[in-house]
Amino acid sequence: MDSISKLRHYIISKHTFILESKTNGKQQHTIVHDHRGTFEVPTSSLQIVKNSCKAHGSHYDYSLAQSKKLLYHTQRHKLPIVVGSDYGKPLILFPLFSPDAKQNMWILFNNVLQCRTFDKISIVLTNNQIVDLPIQENTLLRQLSSSLILEKLITNNWRDNQLYF
Repeated sequence: MDSISKLRHYIISKHTFILESKTNGKQQHTIVHDHRGTFEVPTSSLQIVKNSCKAHGSHYDYSLAQSKKLLYHTQRHKLPIVVGSDYGKPLILFPLFSPDAKQNMWILFNNVLQCRTFDKISIVLTNNQIVDLPIQENTLLRQLSSSLILEKLITNNWRDNQLYF
């Protein structure tokens, strides 16, 4: 296991794997699993998501509203959102639980290679790390499929809009 470095702030990027919420007494903090290492940030995972949206030139509420609009017929709760983009590829996060939940985890869809549902529910990340998840199989499959649909819709919208410029 990686040693955990402390950071004051963290912005989600293509290097992010998982934001894992933790509570220490009344203090919420987040364990960030990143391609560059594991970090502890003294704020909630939802606040990191909101700050990252701002840093990428958007707003969490706007990203959530766009997901609701685009995924209305597929999913209405625990929606994946676009946090920003990396050279035209949307950075999509999905929550395992309610975004406000103290035990929530956010996963960057872009860095999930596959899911495994044998003995335990787990995902394989782009660094080949296997991470067991505390959710049911149907929840993970719904989150992955909604994230894929959102990615396709956003990418197609961006591509279509380029024709006008």
